[in-house]
Amino acid sequence: MEAEQNPDQKTGESTVIVERRAMPRFTYRAHVDIQIIIPEDTFKPACLDGTTMDISGRGMKLWVEKMPDWLCRKLLAGVRYARLSFEDPGEHKMIKLTGRIIWIDRKRTDPDSIEISCMFGVFFDSHNDDTAEFYRNFVRNIAENNAR
Repeated sequence: MEAEQNPDQKTGESTVIVERRAMPRFTYRAHVDIQIIIPEDTFKPACLDGTTMDISGRGMKLWVEKMPDWLCRKLLAGVRYARLSFEDPGEHKMIKLTGRIIWIDRKRTDPDSIEISCMFGVFFDSHNDDTAEFYRNFVRNIAENNAR
């Protein structure tokens, strides 16, 4: 659970804001290869380079600096999935997961550009295989490092 300071409160008072999350998030920055799966486009994934912003045992927040506007609109048009690949620097092993895109926040920095900056959340529905267990251990290690 995270506690945040309320900027409107008086000195000496404390307010705890509790997140409604089953698992805590941890800041983590790493390069991630993203494949957006769009079934109506004959299952040819759109490939992007992104950066992880934060992670939890059930999801991840990602940042893509340059996403084609058409792709962003397709993300908003239905349930979409993403295949993610990134390296665990401690184990030197690739983590590969597939998750459902559950929210998207897009920002157009140049009105004349056909690309936009985009942040989105990916939720990992099922965690039954060895890769998922490896990912959960990876998140635990990140949590322990954040606590130090």
